[in-house]
Amino acid sequence: MSSFIKRRALSSGTTATHYVTHTSSTYESAYFYSSEPNKYTTSLCDKVKKIFGFSPDGKKSLSKQQSRRLVDIGGGTGNFTASITSGCDDLEAVVLDPFLEATDTTTDHTTPSTRCTNNIKFIRASAEDFIKDSSKDYQWWRQNNNYCLMKEVVHHYAPADRVDIFRGVNDSLLTPDSAPPSPSLLIITRPKYDIDYPLWPAARNVWANNQPHVDEIERDLLEAGFQNVTHRVEKSVCNMGLEQWLDMVKGRCWSTFSNFSDDELVDACEIIRKDANVDDSTGEISFEDRLLFITAFK
Repeated sequence: MSSFIKRRALSSGTTATHYVTHTSSTYESAYFYSSEPNKYTTSLCDKVKKIFGFSPDGKKSLSKQQSRRLVDIGGGTGNFTASITSGCDDLEAVVLDPFLEATDTTTDHTTPSTRCTNNIKFIRASAEDFIKDSSKDYQWWRQNNNYCLMKEVVHHYAPADRVDIFRGVNDSLLTPDSAPPSPSLLIITRPKYDIDYPLWPAARNVWANNQPHVDEIERDLLEAGFQNVTHRVEKSVCNMGLEQWLDMVKGRCWSTFSNFSDDELVDACEIIRKDANVDDSTGEISFEDRLLFITAFK
């Protein structure tokens, strides 16, 4: 697959540096984002489908609208989007990502990408594109949406922009008309402090400095006009080879690791290796992945 990520100046230098180092193949080689279904990605997919009410039979709208639309902000390659919408004939999806290559979409980011399928369209755009003057014409993907997914991207938004982004997303959504209604917005992120990943002290500090607290996110959602904002923590045990984890660290699978040089990451991996509790029989380490599922209604 050709390079998927391109350089683009953002408010966060860490974000830009992180995405410059990745292609679709390097991103999808990481355990959490594998293009080949594994226990982790399959379970996460099932949880998201349950929250939104997606099923192969389709959760039919009570209105005259013939199809429903999901907007996946920061959806990258769209593989996860395809997984959660698979089999839902009355559901279409739009993947928005600012790092699509020019070969994948047009430069004006208003025309669907050449990577589009019948049910999934790709648009080169960012969450910040939802911050627009209301007097301007909205792009088609900024209106008449039923659902919005923000999976592991909210920590990239500048704190000063979050309310305006959320408000623009809220304005793009239709009022739920199913019975019972499904959440209009699902944000998947990770805790600011209570994490169990095999890290080192400096990385934990960077993580805490860049990750917004769930209380801040919920406050901003309410200010943006969302209702019934709640969250829960989904925990899952991850088992993988120590070397696989160290490769993910050195490969900068998360933006946290983009704050460190190659030499610093080599040293960090030695710290992790020294502290790791490796199962002698399998050569694997075990840790708990904790995801925050934040839901909100139009």
